[in-house]
Amino acid sequence: MKTENESKALRKVLAVSLLLVVLTVLLWGIQSNWGAVKISRFNIQGDNGTKISGISYVPKNASNEKPLPTVVIFHGRSNHAHSNDTWSMELARRGYVVFSPDLSGGGESDVNSREEQGASVLQYVGNLPFVDKANLNIVGYSAGCATTLYSQQKHPELVNGVVTVFGPFMVQMTTKNQPVDLDCNYGMIKAKADQYDYNFIGDPAANEKYITTAFGLPENVQYNKTYDYGNGNVFRYDMVNDALHQTGNISGQTITYIIEDIELFSEAPIKLASTDLVWLPQQAVSLACAICVILFIAFMANLLMYNPFFAVMKAPLPQNKGLRGKKLGMRIFMDIAIPTVLFVPVSAYVMMWTAKSKIFTSTNLNGIMGWLVILGMISVVTLFFNVQKAKKEGRKIPFCDLALGAEGEEKFVWTRVIRSFIMGSLVVGIVLIWLAAIEGFAGVTYQFWNIATMLRVNHMRFVRAIPYICIIFFAMITGGMGMLVTRRLPETGNEKRDMFVAVLVNLLISAACLAILLTLQYGGSLIIGTGQTIIPQMDLYGTGKNTSVGALDFAFGYCFMMGTMNAVITYLYRKSGTIWPGLAMCCMFAGFITTASFTLVR
Repeated sequence: MKTENESKALRKVLAVSLLLVVLTVLLWGIQSNWGAVKISRFNIQGDNGTKISGISYVPKNASNEKPLPTVVIFHGRSNHAHSNDTWSMELARRGYVVFSPDLSGGGESDVNSREEQGASVLQYVGNLPFVDKANLNIVGYSAGCATTLYSQQKHPELVNGVVTVFGPFMVQMTTKNQPVDLDCNYGMIKAKADQYDYNFIGDPAANEKYITTAFGLPENVQYNKTYDYGNGNVFRYDMVNDALHQTGNISGQTITYIIEDIELFSEAPIKLASTDLVWLPQQAVSLACAICVILFIAFMANLLMYNPFFAVMKAPLPQNKGLRGKKLGMRIFMDIAIPTVLFVPVSAYVMMWTAKSKIFTSTNLNGIMGWLVILGMISVVTLFFNVQKAKKEGRKIPFCDLALGAEGEEKFVWTRVIRSFIMGSLVVGIVLIWLAAIEGFAGVTYQFWNIATMLRVNHMRFVRAIPYICIIFFAMITGGMGMLVTRRLPETGNEKRDMFVAVLVNLLISAACLAILLTLQYGGSLIIGTGQTIIPQMDLYGTGKNTSVGALDFAFGYCFMMGTMNAVITYLYRKSGTIWPGLAMCCMFAGFITTASFTLVR
């Protein structure tokens, strides 16, 4: 016989599950133009038998008898095939066939040269019977610009047009500052406030000078103007005023310019205004889906704790021993200030020191993980001094004061820990199966910009994520012991209100550090408008080159992850009385799902 609380827990799981299904169908409808475009994963064999995987958008009217103009999109660093779904679906709505491959280390492709992988995909697409071979175009974003140029040079006979998005610096690096002489149409789109262009070339005026010289233009390049590029080809340059280097896939102006460039090179089969876009509702629905997944894991774990096998993990919520007044204010200030100050220097040096690690194989992710380790060590040192202080006072710190056990427990309960990992594995396993199913059947995943990314995980990424899960576990347990106890606010007697406030406070504080840094760095850069950033670059090698702001450029997703995972841990702490049910599940969720948004192999 179910209790009232168990029935409520079941209703919550069913409600959020139903909402997630409805939102996923809506997401598929927007991305596939309600079935007019088939979205699916493709797999081909590249060099040395290596696997290349990716996502294709094929309009239903594409056929051998009626081949359609086609676009191949190459993503940037720490991205994957789904990163540019906003571009893919907008082009597919206009009747273009679109292929977006996972490049080395991102998504599901094997590790190999990104450039060779791009060339292999281009050759594969060029041989498909439903592709109009006279109208095959390629688009590159950031590091994908280098892949684009290499692929065009290796198979110039296949390429009708090239578009490089937010990559003047990458074009300069790839061509070694030599003239860019391609026998095809060319579109270049630049973000006005692109920090990489600023660091490598200079302000927008310096970029204009470089572009004018590199492409042999007759005058200083003008925005939105088409130039003769020889042999009947054209060159067009566009400047995006409302975007940073990282925001090209959620910038309406950028997407509009991509569409206009492609339509300039190859007439669109379906006539739509370049400003007729659906990426904004697609992103809103994708974010809503991601939030539903977070709610699902919290509600599902709570429901499972009513099962007799998992019920042993539950205990009454310990007595409230949270800090008050100035002590609480100082604790919150330090919980935000210390991580904020440490992030850039720590992540920068860790990235440098682990650049060749064979265990921690994602250089950008290593910077974030190194920062989490340092924060965890600070918590361990703080705990050590607190324990020594307690000994001098002739008392012990009980497990409940660390959120590790129930009130009055003097022995550590390993059964609680083991069963929390079993429960966490079960819940995360359900999510992984769901993510694999929605991509397998509908071709979609939950990708809100670079903030909320939830991908299906293949075996290689599963294995590579395990070392990072260990670090995440260390960071979560050391931080959680203090977060759940010392930041616990006074109870009001209204459990719903107390739960909401506790979850919200820990979500905001946990996300605050990266949110502050990202807002300062990129909000400030957008205001300045030249690509110059607020936080100065660190010259790690003393050469004036390869300067760094650490892993900040890749921290958007971890801002979301840290906030939401600590919110879930807080929710389950108040439901179970200890940190374990939330901790075990959240470290696996963050490791196997959040890290999937990173390039896990160099």
